[in-house]
Amino acid sequence: MGKYLLLLIVLSGANSLWADQACEEQCNLDYWACSDNCGAFGGALCEQQCVNAHNSCLQHCSQCPSTRDYTTRTILNNQATGRNGCYQDHIYLNAGRRYAEYFTTQRLDTYRETTACNGIKTTTLLSSTSSSYYCWVRDAIASCSPFVTPNFLRICQ
Repeated sequence: MGKYLLLLIVLSGANSLWADQACEEQCNLDYWACSDNCGAFGGALCEQQCVNAHNSCLQHCSQCPSTRDYTTRTILNNQATGRNGCYQDHIYLNAGRRYAEYFTTQRLDTYRETTACNGIKTTTLLSSTSSSYYCWVRDAIASCSPFVTPNFLRICQ
């Protein structure tokens, strides 16, 4: 048990540079509880399992806190312009699908979510931008004669 205790102390010291302190302390407490359960005659196998569990715990600590960035999209306004078009694709050989044009305003919010070692999540707004664009929505009229075909067809989402 003495050589494993020395290994634990060395590993704990080396891991202090990268492990979250509270997480590392919990790993150490878990190790001592595991080691105590091995008892005086637990043997090297029991002690090795405790060391392995401790190393795994410290590895978890090295990966926290973790962060991820994500962006949400909110449609602020979606207004019909009164224009419509007929888009012909390879499925409709003699006719097309009728689309109505919309002017859309959206907001993009970028967030950073941080997960602490104890599992608590916090979210911070990093940026918020608004933009507007024209796009097309399939009209209630299912088909049309291909009288006007837009050069590009940006479908509204």
